[in-house]
Amino acid sequence: MRNSTIDFARFVAAFFVVALHVGYYNDMLVGFGEMARISGRWAVPFFFMVTGYFIGIQGKEDKCHLQAFRVTKIFLISSLMYLPYCLVKDPNYLESRSIIDYIRSGTYFHLWFLSSLAVGLVSFQFLHKIYPKSLVAVSIGLIMAFVITDIAAYLENENVFTKLHGTVRHTISLAFIIIGYKISRLNFENLFLNKKFMFAILILFLAYFLEPIITQLSVDSHAIRRQFPVFTPMVTIAIMILCLKGNMNKSIFSEAGKNYSLGIYLVHPLFIPVSREIFTYFSFLPKTIQVLLTTFLLSWFLVSILMRKFTFLYRLLYGEFKLRQ
Repeated sequence: MRNSTIDFARFVAAFFVVALHVGYYNDMLVGFGEMARISGRWAVPFFFMVTGYFIGIQGKEDKCHLQAFRVTKIFLISSLMYLPYCLVKDPNYLESRSIIDYIRSGTYFHLWFLSSLAVGLVSFQFLHKIYPKSLVAVSIGLIMAFVITDIAAYLENENVFTKLHGTVRHTISLAFIIIGYKISRLNFENLFLNKKFMFAILILFLAYFLEPIITQLSVDSHAIRRQFPVFTPMVTIAIMILCLKGNMNKSIFSEAGKNYSLGIYLVHPLFIPVSREIFTYFSFLPKTIQVLLTTFLLSWFLVSILMRKFTFLYRLLYGEFKLRQ
């Protein structure tokens, strides 16, 4: 059964992913860049968490390898899609990256999400079958490792954590798949969203935004570059609970979340340089905001056109094709 509130949240999460990738908002007021980028750090963990939630709801604990296979197909197709773009930008691109780079993030930076998700799905299936009691401990351990690494990686001076950061980030899908799965085991029917509960969530969101700023002032870990604020897991869980308690009707935005959020994630980097070039000649809004809105809308438009007019390409992009035996 579809949850329109979750679908809407996926649409919003796709927007915030684009907001993260358009730049550092240097053309905005001081501090806006930090707030804008921190505001989107829950988005990718939310996608992972939703995956875990539906694994539990649909009882697919022993079929995660099938989903991982589909994600791997999407990863390979997307990498091939970005390869010409990368070669045009840099003819020496293929030689400039290691095998590990290709395995971890394909041919373009944002594809790490797919690789991480595939590994997380297979790891979850293994742990759930062999060591089910270890799931919570593994999730907590991975989250703590990422929090520590994320703070240390963005200190003024590079250190061992800077090199470890990408590897540790790659494991975080498993942590949030586990959390989403555990949430699917809980009953929220008796949970009332009263004033005290909503006030607690408000305080949590405030802490989520303040922590990177306070940490930067304390230890010089750059807030604008931080990828995993300390309160990210709790904020993501809170958003998930609000989605489960919500009762949103189907809308154009929830349908877009259901049908286009992954596609928007996959194609949006193609439109960022185009949007930047377009708005070099306009100044009625700060350039970064124009690039953000244009990139998101063009990505949404492209994926919707593929779904409606070019079904084969849409299915190819979403890994919905079979490999011959």
